[in-house]
Amino acid sequence: MTQTGPADPSGLPQGCDVMYGEDIVAEATASAVSSVGADFQGGRSPEGGVIPGGETLYAFSGGGAVRAMQAIRTLVSTCRTVSVKSGVAISTCSFANGSGPRLGDESLVVRADVAYSNFPGVVQYADATVVRVGSTLVELHSIAMSRSEVDAIESLMPIAVAQLTSAHPKPVGAPEAGGLG
Repeated sequence: MTQTGPADPSGLPQGCDVMYGEDIVAEATASAVSSVGADFQGGRSPEGGVIPGGETLYAFSGGGAVRAMQAIRTLVSTCRTVSVKSGVAISTCSFANGSGPRLGDESLVVRADVAYSNFPGVVQYADATVVRVGSTLVELHSIAMSRSEVDAIESLMPIAVAQLTSAHPKPVGAPEAGGLG
């Protein structure tokens, strides 16, 4: 893996051994006292595919969730561009901080644009959307897909936040929870 930006003696900035938005979030939330994740798939994208994604909840003590949100923003700024070589192909991911949905106490989107040397001009997206509710973070993410597929996953965040604050939560992908079904 190669990386542009300030380097440590190993050649990578600390925490930049990442490729997707969810990797940035996972690296920046290492101080969570507890976390649980689930993968989901369902619905149909405009391209006709099944939309896969994932959800992770992170619980923190004290002001840990606020610090984790800042750590995510900082790590995105540090790891602007990361390249991974696989055989003769190189995958390059460019990260940017984006505005999150107006939910919870604060939110953000880790924008992850992925390009492939063996498919010139093709860009896919592997974003992660994070909402902080008190001392908990809820994160939805995708694998590298089209923008419309990633946006479909991000559109589930209101359901995920409602489930987080509900007395009777259901998995975000469950049809009875209003998910992709």
